[in-house]
Amino acid sequence: MVSTNVLDQLVRLRLTPIETQMASVILTRKLIKHGRMRVGPLIRATLKIRTTLLCTRLPCAVQTDLRSRSSYCARALVATSIAAFDKSGLEERKMQCLEAFPSTGASGLLWAKHLSSEVTKFHLNCSYEQSVMERVQENIKINDLGDKVQVLNFDPFSINNDHSFFNFVYLEGFANSSQYLDSIFKRIPRRGMVAISTVDDPAIYCKSPEVAQRHYGGLIGKTLYYKELAARLIVAAAARSAARSNRGIRVMWVYNFKSSISMLLQVEKGPAKANESLKNSRGLIHCNICEERAFYPDTNYVIENPYSLLACSCKSKMPGKTAINIGPVWSGELFDADFLQKMVSECSAFPWKSEAGEVLSQLLEEAVCPETTPLTCAVSQTDGDDPPHKRVCVETAAPPFYYNLHHNRPKDSKMIKADKVVTFLRSNGFRASRTHFDREAVKTNASVAELLQIIRSGGLKAQE
Repeated sequence: MVSTNVLDQLVRLRLTPIETQMASVILTRKLIKHGRMRVGPLIRATLKIRTTLLCTRLPCAVQTDLRSRSSYCARALVATSIAAFDKSGLEERKMQCLEAFPSTGASGLLWAKHLSSEVTKFHLNCSYEQSVMERVQENIKINDLGDKVQVLNFDPFSINNDHSFFNFVYLEGFANSSQYLDSIFKRIPRRGMVAISTVDDPAIYCKSPEVAQRHYGGLIGKTLYYKELAARLIVAAAARSAARSNRGIRVMWVYNFKSSISMLLQVEKGPAKANESLKNSRGLIHCNICEERAFYPDTNYVIENPYSLLACSCKSKMPGKTAINIGPVWSGELFDADFLQKMVSECSAFPWKSEAGEVLSQLLEEAVCPETTPLTCAVSQTDGDDPPHKRVCVETAAPPFYYNLHHNRPKDSKMIKADKVVTFLRSNGFRASRTHFDREAVKTNASVAELLQIIRSGGLKAQE
């Protein structure tokens, strides 16, 4: 353990909890390595760490640092979403954008520096201790944005209750953010946007199923598609929170990088919209043997044989119970292709166009899942020849979840690149695309048996 004297000096530096935790870990490693501890050099090292963290978490300040790619890309996507939402014309009133939990004010300052303040007003809510308020005000002064940003101080559980309405709220939490969803959806206006980011939440990655059930109201299990399962679990929790206030949600996009998940939701008012969103929250049956899965149908009647929903025959081949129940999770679409197209057009005007543009291209590929279908051309009745057959590319939404090609491939075949597998699937009439959740996986509406057969036949053709 680190001595109390050193920790007291860390407290005087007014570090954030995460910075203090990182400094304590480094101090402990130094103590173990050298067998003794000198306060002076270690405190100077801690100051250096603090400076690095502040530069990393302030992409719009003195310098641009991309060391924390997950936070930077998430903030860039949120800022681009504000620009696309502003240009869409859906909101006639002046936009009120709120960063609910700023630790350094990076997101709010990013909006104020690169977005137009003529039609948009930016707010930062510093509801933490006084040191957070001072740090945010210092960063505002460094960036010379005092006339564009308003610093607020109110309880995050009373968002949109005692203050002016906000039609864009960014909820960036380091762990659980579900406790603030009810207050956000209570009075947010129609067509308002809610951006949610969760970082290092072990509950949604099958590490603590009981915690996930308490926080998000759904059961989870160990699967190879756990990243998308975590995103759909959070969206389902948001849909239930919005339904309590007679509001529905519409998912604009979902982005995952390592242990962070970010998403953008649009609010739709009315009991009918709320009921429609709740219908998209369904249970899932998952086969532990072959990773096959299927959503339960939207019915109140009892399913007599749930195994019949799966396309596999593992139940008849294996003894005991071979499947588990997961959810309820979101069964609807995770991407809005039209809104992503607007984000792509708006992203080219910002300095983060290269990083965010690459992410948007992956999301757009996943949102617009091409399907190659045969089309018979119309010919006159007098022609005796058979009508020629052509193939057209139809763009539809990607199927839910994905298959990892390292696990779901024939054991007697070589590894095939994901792009070639997508081509093989489309040529056989299936919907297929790659996914940003796992770059070594593909999304398809084919079953596991069909996927293995297509990979095996495609590998034989490649060898010929």
